Amino acid sequence: IWILIPKRHIVVWDSIPSSSVPDAWDAIMEPFLQMVPYLLVECTATDEIRVKYGLEPYTYERPLKSVPTANNGDCGVYAVKYIECHALGVSFDPK
Repeated sequence: IWILIPKRHIVVWDSIPSSSVPDAWDAIMEPFLQMVPYLLVECTATDEIRVKYGLEPYTYERPLKSVPTANNGDCGVYAVKYIECHALGVSFDPK
């Protein structure tokens, strides 16, 4: 999961996207979309910053392009590294 606070958006990277039902994702993500704004407001230091964040729910996307993996057992490690590289704008070669 990659949370983009300024854009109020969550990207869910799934290393095996074919293993889940796309229609179920709205129900799965709804609690997170509602909860993240409340967590940010609760953790802010001042009322001025609280107003900036607001309590409107976040949006989300689940890219269908999967995270590259070398084999079935390393998807978690590759997913974390892929997200890190993606966030930094660095290309990722799984080899």
